[in-house]
Amino acid sequence: MKKIMFICFLIAAVFICFTTCENQIIKTWWEDPKNTNGKDTAVPVIIVHPEGGFYSVNTPAKTMTVLAAIKDGSPLTYQWYSNTTNSNVKGDIIHGATGTGYTPPTDHAGLTYYYVVVSNTITQKGDEQKITADAVSHTAVIGVNVLGGNTGGNTGGNNGGNTGGNNGGNTGGNTGGNTGGNTGGNNGGNTGGNSGGNGGSGFIDMIQVPGGTFVMGSPGSEPGRDNNEGPQHQVTLSGFYMGKYLVTQEQFEIVMGYNPSFFNAVAGENGTPEKQPVESTNWYEALVFCNKLSMLEGLSPAYRINNSTDPANWGTLPTSTTDSNKPIWDAVEIVPGSNGYRLPTEAQWEYACRAGTTTIYNTGDVFSDDIAWYKGNSGYSTHKVGLKTPNAWGFYDMHGNLREYCWDWLGAYSNKPEVNPMGPSSGTDRTARGGSFDDKPQNLRSATRFYCWTYAKKVYFGFRVVLP
Repeated sequence: MKKIMFICFLIAAVFICFTTCENQIIKTWWEDPKNTNGKDTAVPVIIVHPEGGFYSVNTPAKTMTVLAAIKDGSPLTYQWYSNTTNSNVKGDIIHGATGTGYTPPTDHAGLTYYYVVVSNTITQKGDEQKITADAVSHTAVIGVNVLGGNTGGNTGGNNGGNTGGNNGGNTGGNTGGNTGGNTGGNNGGNTGGNSGGNGGSGFIDMIQVPGGTFVMGSPGSEPGRDNNEGPQHQVTLSGFYMGKYLVTQEQFEIVMGYNPSFFNAVAGENGTPEKQPVESTNWYEALVFCNKLSMLEGLSPAYRINNSTDPANWGTLPTSTTDSNKPIWDAVEIVPGSNGYRLPTEAQWEYACRAGTTTIYNTGDVFSDDIAWYKGNSGYSTHKVGLKTPNAWGFYDMHGNLREYCWDWLGAYSNKPEVNPMGPSSGTDRTARGGSFDDKPQNLRSATRFYCWTYAKKVYFGFRVVLP
């Protein structure tokens, strides 16, 4: 048997035409195809930016980007090409364009098509003939139309920047509501929108949470209450974005290259186990996921460990209390001014869970099977995200399915009003919220607090992410 080196080419994405300031990216998944000799090949999973509508520009163009990952974590290379026709021929190589992003020039009018080839080199055992790249290539393209004189984006055009337009919307505006707002555009980002501002790439569905003030904790008269849920106190938070769902097994595997989850597909639930929430991670792994995803999306990572924001420099993941590098990971800090993914604080989590309510659950004071997977209906298993009733702000599974990691060290609440609290500066255990598939209703309350051992991998714990 001999090792055969081969290169798997994936020509990223879809034909794309989009408005001047489009901020979304499109998810395009391929299962591993078979090469001509019948052997499985490792193909990068690709996400392409941007999506929808014609990319019509007459000002400096927004950078086109790809987000790629592969299960085995092998290195990926990128090469961009341009062509004046939309065909299977890549066209002319763009010298120096070998990164995840490329900004098209706007010095000439007309339509240009851009191709990006994402490749990975892997070693496979076998005695068959060398496999060529053509056996696994896919065609994809981004079309960029440079306009010859408009300044606001084709008022009244179907795909450009018209008031109420299908793919973006406003006259001179940003899809995401950064400058100029959005009047009726389908992909616009008002408060509660999924793709605006720093709402991420679209790989994780984020909901914008408006800033505000709420009362954190539970009253002494609440049934099932623990003493650590008080005293109730006023908390004021700045706005942020939060994952609509728990991070899924599919998302975790794409970013991390492996899936640690114990639970498999659930009978009768299409999309499992891919859409089941990832579990059996420890708290530290959630930090690694956050920084890796931030790096893939070009955001500045939130967490710094061992004087680095790159998880490759953090050392071995601690998995016991006696691991020598556990103190190094416990000293993690949030980088000031960073805009990357992170775990919610306890205050952010409870604020988003309550969604303006002051009741025991975010649907009222009476528990029902409709709002959560718990001990009474789960069959001792996680379930596909998004099947139960969401709260008023659109978040799913805030009660049940999995307990959710939070940033804070576990400690006593303040008895004074707080602004953007981050929890104690040190401690022994971190916190978790929400309750799991194996908890009773009293442990699924909006105010319930759990402790989590940062090193332990338990089937009851998962997480969702936030962006500032």
